[in-house]
Amino acid sequence: MQELPDVAFDLVENVVVDSDSAKKEVGDLINPITAGTLRESNVIHLAELVAGRRTLSVSGTTIFKSVGYGLVRPLRGPRSSMLPRLPANRGTSLTV
Repeated sequence: MQELPDVAFDLVENVVVDSDSAKKEVGDLINPITAGTLRESNVIHLAELVAGRRTLSVSGTTIFKSVGYGLVRPLRGPRSSMLPRLPANRGTSLTV
């Protein structure tokens, strides 16, 4: 499913995502990449920006596309087999 109009991708320089799987799961990225209006190399993971491995031009337009589970994922449900099991009432820490 694509939520953003096609014209949005004619205007952007980069798209920042919060998930490694976004390019394969999100219609907002799949459709413009397939159509050639967005290059896959212009889809940047948020972690790359935070770690300083990539930068963005402040003169260009950037879209942030949240897939909804960038840092916190459910521990039960259809994707639970892909996720590590955590003890009850325990989380993980992220050091940046």
